[in-house]
Amino acid sequence: MYSSPPLSQSQSHASPPFTRTNQSQGCLQPLTPLLYYPLFTTDGGHGALSNNILGSVPNHPFFHLLTQSLILYNYNYLFPYITISYATGQWFLTAIWEVYHSKLRVGNGEGKWYRVLMDSRPGTPEWVFWSQGRGGSWLNWDNGVFVWVGDHLVLLGMGIIGVVGMGFWGAVRWRERVYKMISSN
Repeated sequence: MYSSPPLSQSQSHASPPFTRTNQSQGCLQPLTPLLYYPLFTTDGGHGALSNNILGSVPNHPFFHLLTQSLILYNYNYLFPYITISYATGQWFLTAIWEVYHSKLRVGNGEGKWYRVLMDSRPGTPEWVFWSQGRGGSWLNWDNGVFVWVGDHLVLLGMGIIGVVGMGFWGAVRWRERVYKMISSN
């Protein structure tokens, strides 16, 4: 996909002809039985499309659109997490999924996407097709910043309101002072 992937995007790789897996997942069995589904993914249930495992029959139009869109989305978004997520990660896949589905003909079921749900609660049977590793190879300096912001939203909100309030108060005071100087002359 890239001759030298930016940041740690090398975690995402294609396994021709029909699967894409994240390095924190491994295949335990051949995925051939899943070819019954023309296009499938695992569902992590977190809103954005999971980039852990994607699969399809060979030459599926979604994967053509996906590979053709890689260069269009290859930007440096300043923060490594955002760059990875939107250049090849789950935000990128979600955006391409939305484009792909907006081009489908409605009602005939063409191009339907199937989600393979994997239960990871304690006491459930082991997964048949995949194993799961720790992951997190995309973690970078900005993750600490995002975690800190998330942990201190109320404090940051109060700080921003305070700074804006002080700026407004200063502007009003400055305006009054200028008005008094103009009136006294």
